[in-house]
Amino acid sequence: MHQNFQWPNKSVAKQTSISGPIPRKAAISSDIRDFEQKRIVFTFKYYNHAQCEIHGLEKQDAKKLIMEFRKVNDVSVSNFQSNRAGIKCKKVFKSGNYVPLFNNLPVDVDALFEINYTDTGRIFGYLAENIFNITTIKRKHIKTSKYT
Repeated sequence: MHQNFQWPNKSVAKQTSISGPIPRKAAISSDIRDFEQKRIVFTFKYYNHAQCEIHGLEKQDAKKLIMEFRKVNDVSVSNFQSNRAGIKCKKVFKSGNYVPLFNNLPVDVDALFEINYTDTGRIFGYLAENIFNITTIKRKHIKTSKYT
């Protein structure tokens, strides 16, 4: 045996039993925050430059994009997800022409929000708590079998 090895104290190894319900302080951590009522904030950590079309935006569309960011930033997570905020968006999944949008994203991201900022312009991203991870900005909607 290793020369510094010590057997554990037998009194430490005894099992204690607890009866009754778990105390509220132990069951509900004070570290948990109610993120659903927080406003949405943005990050570009997983931005997909290969899919980006922001460089081709005209001035008017760039203004509309900024206004849409402001609108999203002014709502809570719960209002955004329930579509009560008046933001035109839908969920899209990793299939068809949407597959490239999921490149280099965390493996647990199985859907993105597609937000309209003009008739054809789109912002793509996903929510993690109250953080909207912007993944791509497109000038034109992605063609799917519905639109081709």
